[in-house]
Amino acid sequence: MKYELHNNLDADFPLIFGCRVLSASHPDDTYLHWHDCIEVVYCEYGQGWVISGSDRIFVEEGDIAIVNSGDIHDGFTESECRMYSLDLGSALYSPLGLEPHLFVFKKR
Repeated sequence: MKYELHNNLDADFPLIFGCRVLSASHPDDTYLHWHDCIEVVYCEYGQGWVISGSDRIFVEEGDIAIVNSGDIHDGFTESECRMYSLDLGSALYSPLGLEPHLFVFKKR
Protein backbone atom coordinates (compact mmCIF):
# COMPACT_ATOMS: atom_id res chain seq x y z
CA MET A 1 0.00 0.00 0.00
CA LYS A 2 1.41 3.34 -0.98
CA TYR A 3 0.61 7.06 -0.85
CA GLU A 4 0.85 8.71 -4.27
CA LEU A 5 1.96 12.33 -4.13
CA HIS A 6 0.37 14.31 -6.95
CA ASN A 7 1.41 17.84 -5.96
CA ASN A 8 3.60 18.35 -9.04
CA LEU A 9 0.72 18.37 -11.54
CA ASP A 10 0.74 21.13 -14.14
CA ALA A 11 -1.65 23.85 -12.91
CA ASP A 12 -2.87 24.33 -16.50
CA PHE A 13 -3.62 20.61 -16.92
CA PRO A 14 -4.02 19.05 -13.44
CA LEU A 15 -5.07 15.59 -14.60
CA ILE A 16 -3.51 12.14 -14.63
CA PHE A 17 -4.94 9.66 -17.11
CA GLY A 18 -4.26 5.96 -16.85
CA CYS A 19 -5.33 2.66 -18.38
CA ARG A 20 -4.96 -0.85 -16.95
CA VAL A 21 -6.00 -4.23 -18.22
CA LEU A 22 -6.77 -6.30 -15.14
CA SER A 23 -6.60 -10.08 -15.30
CA ALA A 24 -7.40 -12.91 -12.91
CA SER A 25 -4.22 -14.59 -14.12
CA HIS A 26 -2.19 -11.71 -12.61
CA PRO A 27 -3.83 -11.00 -9.23
CA ASP A 28 -0.48 -9.75 -7.91
CA ASP A 29 -0.93 -6.64 -10.07
CA THR A 30 -3.24 -5.24 -7.39
CA TYR A 31 -1.87 -1.91 -6.27
CA LEU A 32 -3.67 -0.54 -3.22
CA HIS A 33 -2.87 3.14 -2.86
CA TRP A 34 -4.34 6.51 -1.95
CA HIS A 35 -3.88 10.16 -2.89
CA ASP A 36 -5.54 13.55 -2.48
CA CYS A 37 -7.03 13.58 -5.98
CA ILE A 38 -10.58 12.57 -6.72
CA GLU A 39 -10.43 9.67 -9.19
CA VAL A 40 -12.96 8.73 -11.85
CA VAL A 41 -12.76 5.10 -13.02
CA TYR A 42 -14.39 3.86 -16.24
CA CYS A 43 -14.75 0.17 -17.14
CA GLU A 44 -14.36 -0.17 -20.92
CA TYR A 45 -14.93 -3.92 -21.12
CA GLY A 46 -15.27 -6.94 -18.87
CA GLN A 47 -16.29 -6.76 -15.25
CA GLY A 48 -14.57 -6.35 -11.94
CA TRP A 49 -14.54 -4.39 -8.72
CA VAL A 50 -13.27 -1.04 -7.61
CA ILE A 51 -12.23 -1.07 -3.97
CA SER A 52 -12.69 2.40 -2.50
CA GLY A 53 -12.28 2.76 1.24
CA SER A 54 -14.54 0.13 2.79
CA ASP A 55 -16.72 -0.14 -0.35
CA ARG A 56 -16.45 -2.87 -2.97
CA ILE A 57 -18.11 -1.50 -6.11
CA PHE A 58 -19.02 -3.93 -8.90
CA VAL A 59 -18.39 -2.45 -12.36
CA GLU A 60 -18.95 -3.79 -15.84
CA GLU A 61 -18.67 -2.43 -19.35
CA GLY A 62 -19.75 1.22 -19.47
CA ASP A 63 -19.84 1.78 -15.69
CA ILE A 64 -18.18 4.67 -13.88
CA ALA A 65 -17.03 4.64 -10.26
CA ILE A 66 -15.75 7.61 -8.28
CA VAL A 67 -13.02 7.27 -5.66
CA ASN A 68 -13.05 9.90 -2.95
CA SER A 69 -9.94 11.82 -1.99
CA GLY A 70 -7.90 9.90 0.58
CA ASP A 71 -9.66 6.55 0.05
CA ILE A 72 -7.42 3.50 -0.24
CA HIS A 73 -8.36 2.02 -3.60
CA ASP A 74 -7.64 -0.19 -6.59
CA GLY A 75 -9.43 -2.39 -9.10
CA PHE A 76 -9.46 -6.14 -9.55
CA THR A 77 -11.26 -8.83 -11.52
CA GLU A 78 -11.91 -12.56 -11.57
CA SER A 79 -11.79 -12.58 -15.38
CA GLU A 80 -10.39 -9.68 -17.43
CA CYS A 81 -11.37 -6.04 -17.77
CA ARG A 82 -9.94 -2.74 -18.91
CA MET A 83 -10.30 0.24 -16.59
CA TYR A 84 -9.40 3.83 -17.35
CA SER A 85 -8.71 6.26 -14.53
CA LEU A 86 -8.71 10.03 -14.40
CA ASP A 87 -7.21 11.70 -11.32
CA LEU A 88 -8.51 15.23 -10.84
CA GLY A 89 -5.84 17.44 -9.29
CA SER A 90 -6.71 20.07 -6.71
CA ALA A 91 -5.81 22.92 -9.12
CA LEU A 92 -9.23 22.27 -10.68
CA TYR A 93 -11.15 23.20 -7.53
CA SER A 94 -8.72 24.93 -5.11
CA PRO A 95 -9.10 28.32 -6.92
CA LEU A 96 -12.79 28.08 -5.99
CA GLY A 97 -11.88 27.67 -2.32
CA LEU A 98 -12.77 23.98 -2.36
CA GLU A 99 -10.65 21.13 -1.09
CA PRO A 100 -10.88 17.52 -2.34
CA HIS A 101 -11.77 16.12 1.07
CA LEU A 102 -14.95 18.27 1.00
CA PHE A 103 -16.30 16.18 -1.89
CA VAL A 104 -17.68 12.90 -0.63
CA PHE A 105 -19.39 10.78 -3.24
CA LYS A 106 -21.62 8.05 -1.85
CA LYS A 107 -21.79 4.54 -3.26
CA ARG A 108 -24.75 4.11 -5.57
